[in-house]
Amino acid sequence: MQSYDKRAQHAQKGVMTMLHYKQAEIKLEEMDDKEVGEKLRHMRKRKGWSQEEMGEEMFLSRSNISRMESGLIPITQNRFIQWANKTDSQDIFLAIIFNIDPSVAVEIISNIANTGATVGTFLLSLGGLI
Repeated sequence: MQSYDKRAQHAQKGVMTMLHYKQAEIKLEEMDDKEVGEKLRHMRKRKGWSQEEMGEEMFLSRSNISRMESGLIPITQNRFIQWANKTDSQDIFLAIIFNIDPSVAVEIISNIANTGATVGTFLLSLGGLI
């Protein structure tokens, strides 16, 4: 269990570092195009979209979506970010950036969301006092 805690702490530190920079660098070029394509397919299917629906969201043809998912066409960093946002796959995005397990990324996102909700509630109650 201790190694999980260390990974989670490392990942949280990474998220904080990312928040301090304007743009995080994605190391897509270090991944095989086929591996990137598998991630893209997983994100799309998890969202429940067909290749046609993904193409409409990304303003691409179905055949280009298929080629990207097969690793035949490399994807740019900006498109990868767009793909992750459209499919609500920020956990996979973080897992790739920080080379962590996606379950750790889910926990980090959950912690950030919970912290944001707590801060938002505090600010709203403070606003009522002022």
